[in-house]
Amino acid sequence: MEQPPSTDGGDSDVDSLDHEDLSHMETVESVINEIGICHPIAYDIYDLCEYNRKAKLNSFTVSMLKEICLSFELLFKSRDTKAVLVSKVKQMTSEFPCSTEDLILICINT
Repeated sequence: MEQPPSTDGGDSDVDSLDHEDLSHMETVESVINEIGICHPIAYDIYDLCEYNRKAKLNSFTVSMLKEICLSFELLFKSRDTKAVLVSKVKQMTSEFPCSTEDLILICINT
């Protein structure tokens, strides 16, 4: 017969849950590292990290760049030029390791 949870003020259930959550997160991280999944920064179907790596951010239209900036909450002015918008997206993607060739090689070699 199942016993009701104790009401003695013990935190053993909470401690156990925290330990289980931590263990699960460590397992997930370990699996991701083992199989080499990289997290690209994407907008719609476009991998922005790859576009940055290949210097192709300039291929987006001004309206698309504005949509990307809005999506990632990058501040811009309505009169910003394409070059300014590209630099904002480039700066954002450059902050993440998935925009560098080094990480791509790590992911492929894993």
